[in-house]
Amino acid sequence: MTIAASEIALRCCLLPVLGEYRRKYPGVRLRISNHSTSQAVAALRGGLADLAIVTAADDLSKGLDQRQVKEIQEVPVCNGAFSFLWGRPLTLKELTQYPLIGLGPGTVSFRFFSRIFSERQQPFRLDIETATADQILPFVKAGLGIGFVPEEFLQELPPSGAVQALSLEEPFPKRSVLLLKRGRQILSAAAKKLEQMI
Repeated sequence: MTIAASEIALRCCLLPVLGEYRRKYPGVRLRISNHSTSQAVAALRGGLADLAIVTAADDLSKGLDQRQVKEIQEVPVCNGAFSFLWGRPLTLKELTQYPLIGLGPGTVSFRFFSRIFSERQQPFRLDIETATADQILPFVKAGLGIGFVPEEFLQELPPSGAVQALSLEEPFPKRSVLLLKRGRQILSAAAKKLEQMI
């Protein structure tokens, strides 16, 4: 069975389920391919994956059976180099005055933040564009700017306080994680069990 997963969906939703699935069904061979959302959807459409789990992208997932399995909250984060921003609600206008770190153009995340900033009449320009969400926190830890990550990413950090989530006057809208499959697709028994667990 093959699952195509975007990085954020993989880390925030799929990994805990896969561990439990492996314990229950040790004989099932899983193939996980980690993609951008658009690549994961393309793999599913092309028959290269049985299921896809991705952050919501309405323009990409049309025509596929989809079910929301989780909501995630993205937050701006920084290290002590920007500690003067800690502990008070900020506007997006204030954030634009500092270096921003995030996933680059062509990603669902970039479109998500571009839309939010645009709706609030603020420019969205990244100073550091990363290829994967995992690369954002190392740049933040190095004091190079303010990054945007799901709150779940912060749970994996040591409680040293080196990286802090910033408060926003108007928090970002939550993002949906979707489980996708092709319409009228007949899933194997193993894939059905995983779908149920997700």
